[in-house]
Amino acid sequence: MRQNPDAPSLPTSVSSSVGTRLCLAVMDRRANNNVLGTSAYERGLRATDISIDEQGTGILARGREGITVRAAFIKQTRSGRTRALPAAWSTGQARS
Repeated sequence: MRQNPDAPSLPTSVSSSVGTRLCLAVMDRRANNNVLGTSAYERGLRATDISIDEQGTGILARGREGITVRAAFIKQTRSGRTRALPAAWSTGQARS
């Protein structure tokens, strides 16, 4: 996905066929709704509330429900291979 989730970069023909959506921090309500779906912001799914200190945090939404999730940072080893870590974990903060 591009840096600015506006209508030209995220066409309706693509976004309407996606059942599960992940939105990292965005700057405004319009961008939030472009990624998470129409009226997501009004339903409380607000990626606009994610602070810069919460890197890797996003809103994972399926249908009208959503939850806050955080991705794990996978550090490179000296050999260049990655170590297996959990891909993501839930903060347990349901949003609807």
